[in-house]
Amino acid sequence: MYSPRRQSGFSLLEAIMALVILSTAMGSLFSLINTDLISLRRAEAVVASQNVLEEAVRRIRLADLDTTRGGRIAIGSHDVVWQAVLVEPVTYGRAQRGPVGAYDHALYDVWIDVESAGRRLGRWHTRLSRNDFVRPPPELPGV
Repeated sequence: MYSPRRQSGFSLLEAIMALVILSTAMGSLFSLINTDLISLRRAEAVVASQNVLEEAVRRIRLADLDTTRGGRIAIGSHDVVWQAVLVEPVTYGRAQRGPVGAYDHALYDVWIDVESAGRRLGRWHTRLSRNDFVRPPPELPGV
């Protein structure tokens, strides 16, 4: 007759099931950490590109948009490529109604691409206006 022996330790099936459970838990943990690291890198890239974007807009405002409608600017480790398109033509001091004013106005659409290490981080659109003081205000009668 068969007499059952007292079993000590784990059977092969129990060891395999423990390894499957452990590997599933470790895979889930790795996936969670990897997702967090990717999100952190993206957030760092957005913050860096926002700072670069602010500096690029400041430099573009200094450009003469009548003669220069685009270019490339190096800001730190980032490259900024921009292009301006005239939306509202220069008014030469004239509004739709009224006298000639002291300012010439123009409105530009500006597209800005921020790149780093050959990879585009984003594309932004803004509008910039040009307001040039070109003539003194007209004399008011009786003043």
